Amino acid sequence: MAATLTPKDIPDDEHERPGHSASLDRRSMNNKAIVCPDAILAPVRPSLQERLRRIHALREGVRGALSLDDMESIRNEGRA
Repeated sequence: MAATLTPKDIPDDEHERPGHSASLDRRSMNNKAIVCPDAILAPVRPSLQERLRRIHALREGVRGALSLDDMESIRNEGRA
């Protein structure tokens, strides 16, 4: 269910900025008003370096718990 939001008492110079930004993005003002908060409130994605660090840490944790033969068996499980 969609809700209606009506901003009030927006200063003129602030009112023009979303319109200009919307036209640059080839969006309607309504669409821009929906997209902007989502972009601002979305969680920040970790950098590639941070993701690689996490992957390596997980991999090292698995290596300590499973042998290479165990990992190979798990990977091939269910494959015909």
